[in-house]
Amino acid sequence: MISLAEEIEEEARRLGDPERERQLRRYFREPIEAYGLTMAQSRELAKKYYPRVKGDLDDAMSLAETLLKTGNLTLAGVGLGILDRFRRKLGPQHLDTFDGWVDHLSNWATTDTLATHMIAASVAGDPSQVGRLMEWTGSGNRWRRRAAAVSLVPPARRGLLLEEVFILSDRLMEDEDDMVQKGVGWLLKEAPGGGPRLPPQVEGPGPSPGAQVCIRETAQGAAGPQDKGLAQCFMLPLHNFF
Repeated sequence: MISLAEEIEEEARRLGDPERERQLRRYFREPIEAYGLTMAQSRELAKKYYPRVKGDLDDAMSLAETLLKTGNLTLAGVGLGILDRFRRKLGPQHLDTFDGWVDHLSNWATTDTLATHMIAASVAGDPSQVGRLMEWTGSGNRWRRRAAAVSLVPPARRGLLLEEVFILSDRLMEDEDDMVQKGVGWLLKEAPGGGPRLPPQVEGPGPSPGAQVCIRETAQGAAGPQDKGLAQCFMLPLHNFF
């Protein structure tokens, strides 16, 4: 019997638009797999299949993991969209699972959705879990380092965990990867006052190239692909968990 994940994939493939898929690739430097659905179509798929796992968080987690591990941007979005409906049931006990999912991330859109929704919800239940995010800043995986930063966007925009926000930003400020730099820029932008409280080492003359990117992104009020218009094409609306 066909599995639910396979059923979703079949419908996403049927609805797919090759021309839109080609256009989507322009927004990603790395190769991506997708079916060319609009965000509205992806949300409709999540809405359609949510009743099949309604009330069963374990099933929703399993489905989301299966779809995310395909590496397909569309399927990952649908899976996380379904799981997002369980966000109030997510807590620190799920962080180990999401930690494992990070190893399967391959683009900024899926990274930012997982981080600002599922990981953020896990940290909200126990802010001491921010220590895990601090550990991620030393990872060799660019998407894990980016996830460390953007997972703190929800509390930062509410003025919470600011000490942790700036300590973590300090660790990533001079990261050589521009996708990580832009994630830090987004995080700092969300802090009260538009991010004027930059970490000490980037104050004064002579900031490094990496720090310059973070400062520029923060000052411009945008962090590359996370600008509102583009985010609406790929990501779920952000929620405040704190």
